[in-house]
Formats: sequence, structure tokens, C-alpha cells
Amino acid sequence: MANMSANSLKVIRVGPQLARIMRVMRVSRLFKLLNKYKGLQALIQTITFSLPSVINAFALLSLVYFIFSVLAVFFFKDITEGN
Repeated sequence: MANMSANSLKVIRVGPQLARIMRVMRVSRLFKLLNKYKGLQALIQTITFSLPSVINAFALLSLVYFIFSVLAVFFFKDITEGN
């Protein structure tokens, strides 16, 4: 009985590793798909090239949002509820 429980625990420990390997295999199919379709490859390349610009635009919009929130707190600090 002791050997059976030790062997069953080994199977339980190996299970998540097998699932992880299967996920990696699924992702590798996507890479094969990217190599097959040139249009999809161009789309991914365009997204990767434009990503820094998108991040800069998001940072600028976040800065503007922060400035307006600070101004709103400054201008409307004396207003109480119901007035």
C-alpha cells in the first residue's frame, strides 16, 4: 500500500508538467501558422513597430487625465454635498 500511494503521488506531480508541455505545443502551432501566411506576418510586424508610439500616446493621455483630475480637485474642493 505504501508503494502504491508513492506511485500515485508521482503521477499527480507529473500531471501539471504534462499540461504545461501540451500548452507549449499549442503555442508552437501558432508560430507555424505565422510562417505560412505572409499577410499575418506583415500584420504582426506592423503591430510590433507601432507599439512604442501607442505606448507614448497612452502615456500622454494619462498625463493629461492626471492634470485635469488635479485641477478638478483644486477647483471643486469647497463644494459640499447638496450645494
